[in-house]
Amino acid sequence: MRLQTRQHISRLSRDKSFLFRTSMAIMAAACAMGWAVSLLTTTHGLKSMLHAAHGDSEKLAELINQKEDLDAEQAAHWIRQADQIMMLMAMQQSQTTIDELTENQAAAEEYDDKELKTPLPMLEKLISEAGKVDASERMLLLNLTRGFYADEAGAAEALKNLQQSSAMDPPVRFANEFYADVLVHSPQDKQAEALQHYLRESEFFDQAAYARQQAMQIMIVNKDRQGLEKISDQSQYMDNLDAHSRMEIATILNDWLSLARAVIQLDYERSTAVRYLISLFAGAIWLIIIGQFAGFGKRQLILYSAALLLGIMSASTTLFVVVIQDNVRGFTLEGDMWHQLTYCIAGIGLREESIKLLFFVPLIPFLKRRPEIEGLVVASFVGLGFAIQENVGYFLGESFSPWSRFFSANFFHMAITGILGLALLQFARWPRTRWEELLATFLAAVVIHGLYDALLMIPELSSDFGIFTLLILSVIAYRYFDLAEHLANTGRSRILSPLGVFVLGAALLGGVVMVFSCWGMPFRLALMGFLGSGLTVFPVVFIFINRFRDA
Repeated sequence: MRLQTRQHISRLSRDKSFLFRTSMAIMAAACAMGWAVSLLTTTHGLKSMLHAAHGDSEKLAELINQKEDLDAEQAAHWIRQADQIMMLMAMQQSQTTIDELTENQAAAEEYDDKELKTPLPMLEKLISEAGKVDASERMLLLNLTRGFYADEAGAAEALKNLQQSSAMDPPVRFANEFYADVLVHSPQDKQAEALQHYLRESEFFDQAAYARQQAMQIMIVNKDRQGLEKISDQSQYMDNLDAHSRMEIATILNDWLSLARAVIQLDYERSTAVRYLISLFAGAIWLIIIGQFAGFGKRQLILYSAALLLGIMSASTTLFVVVIQDNVRGFTLEGDMWHQLTYCIAGIGLREESIKLLFFVPLIPFLKRRPEIEGLVVASFVGLGFAIQENVGYFLGESFSPWSRFFSANFFHMAITGILGLALLQFARWPRTRWEELLATFLAAVVIHGLYDALLMIPELSSDFGIFTLLILSVIAYRYFDLAEHLANTGRSRILSPLGVFVLGAALLGGVVMVFSCWGMPFRLALMGFLGSGLTVFPVVFIFINRFRDA
């Protein structure tokens, strides 16, 4: 009975008609679920409004609904973001999304004609209704608002009033902070003076977290090493910093240990568990496809798990090197086309392939006496682990693209690292005869990786020659799977065909992406975006289907 079940599953995974019908059913079910999710979570284009509010919509909604409970700090938060709030309120009143404002000229004109052309009246009303603001704070808030949004004469008068308040002894809470805010907001370069007042506010008031944050941002932007050294050991400045700020400070101070900690914090705290799971799911599809070439015995599973973990660690290490290379050494993508091409090859390609290969080295002792196909597969999973971790960073905000990266980046890293890792394993076995092959394979991997990225990242190349990325993927796909077929026992029957796993896995992943995209988004917009992304990846899908169809 068990044998019959295995045979039935094996047959279905090779039945092209079954695969087509099942994948269509999966996508239809995903569309139905996405429609339901959109219906339950969308309110007048909520996702668009969230984007317009720069991700702070929950706080803004809380402020809108509880004016009487506002204190001075909350009111100042609203004042600083009044432009975004105006857009949010206008869209709520007209039931217009940011997409419609962009696409529909009539809607844009209607939005422009609204009475709220300046937030000043709205904010003055807000300040007058704020129940937890005393008289002195109310006057400071009014001057902050007028310093931001009044005409030139009104703003100048507000700035003068805040300057007088900031000079009081002892200092008054918010006076220095608001004065610095208006200085930063002014067209003249007043950052140095603003910094001194943020620091003064921070010195006298323990609760001045915003002033400390702004002071540090000014020092970071200006690379003020002396100023940062003075406060780097003060917990009130450093405790609540986000990972990105910590990373920038460590870079300026050349504090490599703190930089490593910040990179790890940034790499592992910048996304949600859901997006990690989606990235792992996309990686698992390739794991099943490739793992079957070497098998899933107990020993293999241990090696596969170790390889994936090492690959994930290699991605974090690469981020550390990126910071050193870009921010410390100044080797960045900025420059003319030839400089950008050099950066893609000698920067991106060289560092990523070197680091992935380095993290494969600890596994070589366990593979030296094993079949070469295991070396290829284990090295591939180091590259796959790298792609899984890298994808999480790409899945943030508008870069949520697990479907397209499943077809491109996941396979690209897996295949390149697999081929290069096998060359290193062969060198470890026969160092006298295989060093030239290793060197040639390494140089080819670096150049191909760099060219692939260059065709995507450099405008002069992507506009005219972007189509060649498909050629690169096609060549790598055929080279990689031809090598895997050659090294594997060709007489060995795989239960699941690569085609079946690929088609159904891609459909399931696409369904997950579709449902996820419908959260807080009108279904029509989500569906159009999904279909648009599907059209862009179709040529890549064809490459793999064509390669797998006889497997």
